[in-house]
Amino acid sequence: MADKEEKQSEAVAGFMNNTYLLEMVLRHLPMQDLLRCQRVAKDWKALVGSSRALQSKLFLLPVEEEIAVVVPDREANENLICDECTKDLRVIHPPLCLHGTKILSGRIVHPLLVDQGGILPAIGSLEFIHLSEILDNMSKEPDMSQAWAEMFVTQPPCKTVTLWDREEMVTGSSIVLGAEDEGDFVRWRQVFDCIQELEDESEHHYLSKKQNPSYMSHYDWFMTLDNDCYPISEEAPLLSLSRSCTGCGTAIRHMVMQV
Repeated sequence: MADKEEKQSEAVAGFMNNTYLLEMVLRHLPMQDLLRCQRVAKDWKALVGSSRALQSKLFLLPVEEEIAVVVPDREANENLICDECTKDLRVIHPPLCLHGTKILSGRIVHPLLVDQGGILPAIGSLEFIHLSEILDNMSKEPDMSQAWAEMFVTQPPCKTVTLWDREEMVTGSSIVLGAEDEGDFVRWRQVFDCIQELEDESEHHYLSKKQNPSYMSHYDWFMTLDNDCYPISEEAPLLSLSRSCTGCGTAIRHMVMQV
Protein backbone atom coordinates (compact mmCIF):
# COMPACT_ATOMS: atom_id res chain seq x y z
CA MET A 1 0.00 0.00 0.00
CA ALA A 2 2.83 2.35 0.91
CA ASP A 3 4.63 1.51 -2.36
CA LYS A 4 1.46 2.32 -4.34
CA GLU A 5 1.03 5.68 -2.64
CA GLU A 6 4.71 6.47 -3.18
CA LYS A 7 4.42 5.70 -6.89
CA GLN A 8 1.30 7.86 -7.14
CA SER A 9 3.13 10.72 -5.43
CA GLU A 10 6.05 10.33 -7.84
CA ALA A 11 3.65 10.37 -10.79
CA VAL A 12 1.95 13.53 -9.54
CA ALA A 13 5.31 15.21 -8.92
CA GLY A 14 6.47 14.23 -12.39
CA PHE A 15 3.35 15.71 -13.92
CA MET A 16 3.65 18.95 -11.95
CA ASN A 17 7.26 19.32 -13.07
CA ASN A 18 6.32 18.88 -16.73
CA THR A 19 5.56 22.43 -17.83
CA TYR A 20 4.10 21.31 -21.17
CA LEU A 21 1.49 19.06 -19.53
CA LEU A 22 0.78 21.59 -16.79
CA GLU A 23 0.18 24.34 -19.35
CA MET A 24 -2.26 22.09 -21.23
CA VAL A 25 -4.27 21.63 -18.02
CA LEU A 26 -4.18 25.32 -17.10
CA ARG A 27 -5.46 26.29 -20.55
CA HIS A 28 -8.74 24.52 -19.74
CA LEU A 29 -9.31 26.27 -16.40
CA PRO A 30 -11.93 29.01 -16.06
CA MET A 31 -10.36 32.46 -15.96
CA GLN A 32 -11.04 32.95 -12.24
CA ASP A 33 -9.28 29.66 -11.38
CA LEU A 34 -6.38 30.49 -13.69
CA LEU A 35 -5.87 33.76 -11.83
CA ARG A 36 -5.97 32.03 -8.45
CA CYS A 37 -3.66 29.16 -9.38
CA GLN A 38 -0.78 31.64 -9.66
CA ARG A 39 -0.85 31.79 -5.85
CA VAL A 40 -0.07 28.06 -5.58
CA ALA A 41 3.63 28.26 -6.40
CA LYS A 42 6.17 30.63 -7.92
CA ASP A 43 6.76 28.16 -10.75
CA TRP A 44 3.05 28.23 -11.65
CA LYS A 45 3.04 32.02 -11.62
CA ALA A 46 6.12 32.07 -13.84
CA LEU A 47 4.51 29.59 -16.25
CA VAL A 48 1.34 31.67 -16.56
CA GLY A 49 3.41 34.80 -17.08
CA SER A 50 5.58 33.25 -19.81
CA SER A 51 2.89 31.37 -21.76
CA ARG A 52 1.43 33.34 -24.67
CA ALA A 53 -1.61 31.02 -24.73
CA LEU A 54 -2.35 31.59 -21.03
CA GLN A 55 -1.74 35.33 -21.30
CA SER A 56 -4.22 35.46 -24.19
CA LYS A 57 -6.72 33.48 -22.12
CA LEU A 58 -6.35 36.12 -19.40
CA PHE A 59 -6.96 38.92 -21.95
CA LEU A 60 -3.42 40.26 -21.35
CA LEU A 61 -2.11 39.48 -24.85
CA PRO A 62 -4.21 39.75 -28.00
CA VAL A 63 -5.41 36.63 -29.78
CA GLU A 64 -3.93 36.37 -33.25
CA GLU A 65 -6.90 35.02 -35.18
CA GLU A 66 -10.22 36.61 -36.05
CA ILE A 67 -13.45 35.18 -34.64
CA ALA A 68 -15.81 34.53 -37.53
CA VAL A 69 -19.52 34.29 -36.75
CA VAL A 70 -22.52 33.89 -39.02
CA VAL A 71 -25.55 35.91 -37.97
CA PRO A 72 -28.98 36.79 -39.38
CA ASP A 73 -28.71 39.81 -41.65
CA ARG A 74 -31.26 42.25 -40.30
CA GLU A 75 -30.73 44.62 -43.19
CA ALA A 76 -31.69 41.85 -45.61
CA ASN A 77 -34.89 41.01 -43.75
CA GLU A 78 -37.92 43.23 -43.35
CA ASN A 79 -38.93 41.55 -40.10
CA LEU A 80 -36.66 42.61 -37.25
CA ILE A 81 -35.99 39.88 -34.70
CA CYS A 82 -34.17 40.42 -31.39
CA ASP A 83 -31.36 38.31 -29.94
CA GLU A 84 -33.58 36.45 -27.51
CA CYS A 85 -35.85 35.31 -30.33
CA THR A 86 -32.92 34.16 -32.49
CA LYS A 87 -30.36 33.10 -29.88
CA ASP A 88 -30.38 29.51 -31.16
CA LEU A 89 -29.80 30.74 -34.71
CA ARG A 90 -27.30 33.57 -34.19
CA VAL A 91 -24.00 31.74 -34.39
CA ILE A 92 -23.90 28.85 -36.83
CA HIS A 93 -20.70 26.87 -37.51
CA PRO A 94 -20.86 26.08 -40.39
CA PRO A 95 -23.99 27.91 -41.55
CA LEU A 96 -26.81 25.62 -42.59
CA CYS A 97 -28.11 28.26 -44.96
CA LEU A 98 -26.46 31.47 -46.16
CA HIS A 99 -29.70 33.11 -47.28
CA GLY A 100 -30.46 36.10 -45.09
CA THR A 101 -27.16 35.81 -43.17
CA LYS A 102 -23.83 37.59 -43.13
CA ILE A 103 -20.38 36.84 -41.75
CA LEU A 104 -18.95 39.20 -39.15
CA SER A 105 -15.70 39.38 -37.23
CA GLY A 106 -16.82 38.90 -33.64
CA ARG A 107 -15.19 39.76 -30.34
CA ILE A 108 -15.34 37.77 -27.12
CA VAL A 109 -16.58 39.90 -24.24
CA HIS A 110 -14.55 39.54 -21.04
CA PRO A 111 -16.10 36.48 -19.29
CA LEU A 112 -15.03 37.28 -15.73
CA LEU A 113 -16.50 40.76 -15.56
CA VAL A 114 -19.67 40.36 -17.58
CA ASP A 115 -22.27 37.84 -16.42
CA GLN A 116 -23.08 35.59 -19.35
CA GLY A 117 -23.84 31.95 -19.95
CA GLY A 118 -20.48 31.26 -21.53
CA ILE A 119 -17.69 32.91 -23.48
CA LEU A 120 -19.70 33.91 -26.53
CA PRO A 121 -18.80 36.27 -29.37
CA ALA A 122 -20.39 39.70 -29.16
CA ILE A 123 -21.17 40.79 -32.68
CA GLY A 124 -23.24 43.84 -31.97
CA SER A 125 -26.84 42.67 -31.81
CA LEU A 126 -27.26 44.03 -28.28
CA GLU A 127 -25.19 47.13 -28.44
CA PHE A 128 -24.92 48.27 -24.82
CA ILE A 129 -23.01 46.23 -22.28
CA HIS A 130 -24.30 47.17 -18.83
CA LEU A 131 -21.34 47.96 -16.59
CA SER A 132 -23.15 47.71 -13.25
CA GLU A 133 -22.40 43.96 -13.00
CA ILE A 134 -18.73 44.72 -13.53
CA LEU A 135 -18.76 47.34 -10.79
CA ASP A 136 -20.48 44.82 -8.51
CA ASN A 137 -17.79 42.23 -9.15
CA MET A 138 -15.04 44.75 -8.54
CA SER A 139 -16.54 45.75 -5.19
CA LYS A 140 -17.08 42.13 -4.11
CA GLU A 141 -13.51 41.02 -4.83
CA PRO A 142 -11.22 44.03 -4.44
CA ASP A 143 -8.16 41.77 -4.24
CA MET A 144 -8.75 40.77 -7.86
CA SER A 145 -9.09 44.32 -9.16
CA GLN A 146 -5.37 44.73 -9.79
CA ALA A 147 -5.33 41.52 -11.82
CA TRP A 148 -8.27 42.74 -13.90
CA ALA A 149 -6.92 46.24 -14.44
CA GLU A 150 -4.54 45.50 -17.31
CA MET A 151 -6.85 43.06 -19.09
CA PHE A 152 -8.35 43.94 -22.46
CA VAL A 153 -12.06 44.67 -22.62
CA THR A 154 -12.53 42.09 -25.39
CA GLN A 155 -10.67 39.52 -27.45
CA PRO A 156 -9.55 40.41 -30.06
CA PRO A 157 -8.95 43.70 -28.23
CA CYS A 158 -10.52 46.96 -29.39
CA LYS A 159 -8.74 50.27 -29.88
CA THR A 160 -11.63 52.43 -28.69
CA VAL A 161 -14.71 52.09 -26.50
CA THR A 162 -17.54 54.56 -26.00
CA LEU A 163 -19.07 55.16 -22.56
CA TRP A 164 -22.61 56.42 -21.99
CA ASP A 165 -24.81 56.92 -18.99
CA ARG A 166 -28.59 56.84 -19.15
CA GLU A 167 -28.90 60.63 -19.24
CA GLU A 168 -26.33 60.93 -22.03
CA MET A 169 -28.20 58.38 -24.13
CA VAL A 170 -31.03 60.87 -24.53
CA THR A 171 -28.77 63.66 -25.74
CA GLY A 172 -26.48 61.41 -27.77
CA SER A 173 -23.37 62.68 -25.97
CA SER A 174 -20.70 60.17 -25.01
CA ILE A 175 -17.08 59.72 -23.98
CA VAL A 176 -14.66 57.87 -26.25
CA LEU A 177 -11.69 56.11 -24.66
CA GLY A 178 -8.72 55.12 -26.79
CA ALA A 179 -5.61 53.08 -26.11
CA GLU A 180 -3.09 54.99 -24.01
CA ASP A 181 -0.08 53.88 -26.06
CA GLU A 182 0.34 53.54 -29.81
CA GLY A 183 -0.15 49.94 -30.87
CA ASP A 184 -1.93 49.04 -27.63
CA PHE A 185 -5.63 48.49 -26.90
CA VAL A 186 -8.21 49.62 -24.35
CA ARG A 187 -7.83 48.01 -20.93
CA TRP A 188 -10.29 47.78 -18.05
CA ARG A 189 -8.21 50.13 -15.87
CA GLN A 190 -8.96 52.99 -18.27
CA VAL A 191 -12.69 52.24 -18.18
CA PHE A 192 -12.91 52.13 -14.38
CA ASP A 193 -10.69 55.18 -13.90
CA CYS A 194 -12.84 57.16 -16.31
CA ILE A 195 -16.09 56.10 -14.62
CA GLN A 196 -14.71 56.88 -11.17
CA GLU A 197 -13.53 60.31 -12.27
CA LEU A 198 -16.87 61.14 -13.89
CA GLU A 199 -18.86 59.95 -10.89
CA ASP A 200 -16.67 61.93 -8.51
CA GLU A 201 -17.16 65.04 -10.62
CA SER A 202 -20.92 64.62 -10.82
CA GLU A 203 -21.27 63.41 -7.20
CA HIS A 204 -22.59 60.04 -8.35
CA HIS A 205 -20.73 57.85 -5.87
CA TYR A 206 -21.56 54.31 -6.84
CA LEU A 207 -20.48 52.47 -3.68
CA SER A 208 -22.08 54.95 -1.29
CA LYS A 209 -25.36 54.61 -3.14
CA LYS A 210 -25.13 50.82 -3.04
CA GLN A 211 -24.67 50.94 0.72
CA ASN A 212 -27.88 52.92 1.08
CA PRO A 213 -30.80 50.44 1.54
CA SER A 214 -33.19 52.89 -0.11
CA TYR A 215 -31.10 52.96 -3.28
CA MET A 216 -32.63 50.31 -5.54
CA SER A 217 -30.92 50.84 -8.89
CA HIS A 218 -27.45 51.31 -10.33
CA TYR A 219 -25.99 54.46 -11.73
CA ASP A 220 -26.37 53.27 -15.30
CA TRP A 221 -23.26 53.01 -17.42
CA PHE A 222 -23.21 51.46 -20.86
CA MET A 223 -20.46 50.77 -23.34
CA THR A 224 -20.18 50.27 -27.08
CA LEU A 225 -17.08 48.82 -28.71
CA ASP A 226 -15.25 50.76 -31.41
CA ASN A 227 -17.46 52.29 -34.09
CA ASP A 228 -20.88 51.30 -35.35
CA CYS A 229 -21.28 48.40 -37.72
CA TYR A 230 -24.28 50.05 -39.37
CA PRO A 231 -23.38 53.68 -40.23
CA ILE A 232 -25.60 56.17 -38.41
CA SER A 233 -25.76 59.90 -38.98
CA GLU A 234 -24.13 61.81 -36.13
CA GLU A 235 -27.08 64.20 -36.12
CA ALA A 236 -29.62 61.43 -35.51
CA PRO A 237 -30.87 61.30 -31.88
CA LEU A 238 -29.82 57.99 -30.34
CA LEU A 239 -33.22 56.97 -29.00
CA SER A 240 -34.96 57.56 -32.34
CA LEU A 241 -33.03 54.61 -33.73
CA SER A 242 -35.05 52.08 -31.75
CA ARG A 243 -37.40 49.65 -33.44
CA SER A 244 -39.31 46.73 -31.98
CA CYS A 245 -38.84 43.01 -32.45
CA THR A 246 -41.76 41.55 -34.38
CA GLY A 247 -41.58 38.44 -32.22
CA CYS A 248 -41.66 39.77 -28.68
CA GLY A 249 -41.89 43.55 -28.99
CA THR A 250 -38.47 44.21 -27.44
CA ALA A 251 -36.88 47.50 -28.53
CA ILE A 252 -33.91 47.01 -30.85
CA ARG A 253 -31.29 49.69 -31.43
CA HIS A 254 -28.87 49.58 -34.32
CA MET A 255 -25.86 50.89 -32.43
CA VAL A 256 -23.46 47.98 -32.76
CA MET A 257 -19.77 47.21 -32.59
CA GLN A 258 -17.45 47.62 -35.55
CA VAL A 259 -16.69 44.53 -37.61
